[in-house]
Amino acid sequence: VFLEEGDNIDGIIERTSFDEVWKVVNAMSNQDERLSIIISELRTMQGQGVVGTAEWNDAMKEFEEKISFINMPLKFTQQQFEKKLYTKIITVSGKSWDFWYGLTLRYKNEHGDANCSRTTEINGYKLGSWQSNQRKTFRGYGRGKLSKDRIKKLEKIGFIFD
Repeated sequence: VFLEEGDNIDGIIERTSFDEVWKVVNAMSNQDERLSIIISELRTMQGQGVVGTAEWNDAMKEFEEKISFINMPLKFTQQQFEKKLYTKIITVSGKSWDFWYGLTLRYKNEHGDANCSRTTEINGYKLGSWQSNQRKTFRGYGRGKLSKDRIKKLEKIGFIFD
């Protein structure tokens, strides 16, 4: 990543594909089960809307122990750049299922029930459609079957498949 005078962190991160970074992070998470779990947890927390909480910060500390950046220019503090880039890494390399699961957890926390109507949206995300797709996948329709791990996670929070 090359930084020029006048660049802002968000602009750099958004206009750069970081293909090599994503490849390395994915390879690392394939080899390091704990890293994969941390990314999954952080992606779920993004869906829950709890970014910046003590729980998030604890998970980020562990994530930062696994991945670090060196030789940052003085224009930005390394911490400023890392914070933005770590969030982008989690968003890109984390599984979208974890994000949607986090949205389901948020819905349950707000409404007392994990199951929403088909038309329910949270911040523009069509949670009702996602939940409907989980039910279809559970029954064997669509791209495949829902994994046992995902079934257990959803059942644990009271998600109804029928």
